[in-house]
Amino acid sequence: MDLGETPREAARRELLEETGVRAELLEPPAAVTVRSYHPDWSATVGVTFVEVLDRRTKLTPEEGQPAAWLPLNQPWQGWFSDDRLLMRQCTDRLRQQGHGP
Repeated sequence: MDLGETPREAARRELLEETGVRAELLEPPAAVTVRSYHPDWSATVGVTFVEVLDRRTKLTPEEGQPAAWLPLNQPWQGWFSDDRLLMRQCTDRLRQQGHGP
């Protein structure tokens, strides 16, 4: 996050920089996690936001940062084993709210 930026503003900026996608991002945050990426590093707080977009939305990834639309049922490996479960729970909530098929 940049100085003075809220987590939502930082997420919107990063999304635009890394994919070329402008989005408002839904309320409330989809997930909040506290994790350490290395045993010698301090834990960080992660705030995850989501937005429902048309899958035909064109992605223009930042150089060296590939971006692609993936089906939710395709195996995906994140940094942490519970990432896929968090994605599935978020998807289920969105469907209950009337987003998606």
